[in-house]
Amino acid sequence: MRIERRMIRNADRYLSALPPNSTFKVISEVDDAALSRAGFEIHPDSGDNILPAIVGRVTRFNAEGRWIARRDLPKEYRIVGSRIWTRTEWHGRYTEEVEDTVYIHRWCYPRDFLSPPSVELTFLTLEGRPLMISPTLTYASADAESNKHVINMMLELFGSCEIVLENLAELSPAAERRVNWAMLPPGEHPWDHIVSHVEKVFSKKSPTVASAVLLRQEIIRSFEPTSIYRGLAGFSDYIAYTFPSQQIVVLESVFYGNALYVLGDNWEAVSRLTKSEIINGGLALERIIHSKGWVANLASALRAKAAE
Repeated sequence: MRIERRMIRNADRYLSALPPNSTFKVISEVDDAALSRAGFEIHPDSGDNILPAIVGRVTRFNAEGRWIARRDLPKEYRIVGSRIWTRTEWHGRYTEEVEDTVYIHRWCYPRDFLSPPSVELTFLTLEGRPLMISPTLTYASADAESNKHVINMMLELFGSCEIVLENLAELSPAAERRVNWAMLPPGEHPWDHIVSHVEKVFSKKSPTVASAVLLRQEIIRSFEPTSIYRGLAGFSDYIAYTFPSQQIVVLESVFYGNALYVLGDNWEAVSRLTKSEIINGGLALERIIHSKGWVANLASALRAKAAE
């Protein structure tokens, strides 16, 4: 069945022709523009997987999750962001411009976090047709919301999609490869690439906070990571710093409130995981909130691991 809508409200309307508990996939035929929209930076190989780029509400929830305000509870005073504040200090008869990181506090309702589905899509060339393909889904009442989410994500990305039976063997590529990360050029730390990446991420969000984010990256770089990876597509809100001697990967979120994760696995293992597995899989040795004292907490974590 082919679907051409901006969004659906009820997946059963489009899946009712399938036998109960049957498996299926959602596919869309794509061109180069659609592949770029999904987050591929170069033409992919058949079997490449990607967490789709954020282009709207559905893909944002898929990659970042969602906060739900608890308006039934009293408000709490918490940090909601940071900015670089420039002030003038007097040194005798002379003045000096000084920059400080200022943390912004507000009274807000408590929030519950709804984890991202982190559904990845696979590129496949089938009989000359370039296709984006969803994971295998099941037509069952328990999966109604997840089925609707995947269909709406395909519609948001590509404008149309088709429902096909999963038993078409050609739609299950033998070799899959995740392409959610790109290593920045080795050698001297590629600061220009980090600046460009952060500015691109914040171009449609809040460019005014980019300077505070870049300051955090400078501080992490001062600990001398061996290599740096930038996230692609749906991973674009993360930068990964590897410290092989301590067997640590520091996963830094450029968005305020998403924290910094100190992971103990080597990078090869981490890069093969989905975003949901990385963030919600209990893999973090430490989760460090972006607040006053985060630098000391990171230094302590690195020292502790090095001493083992």
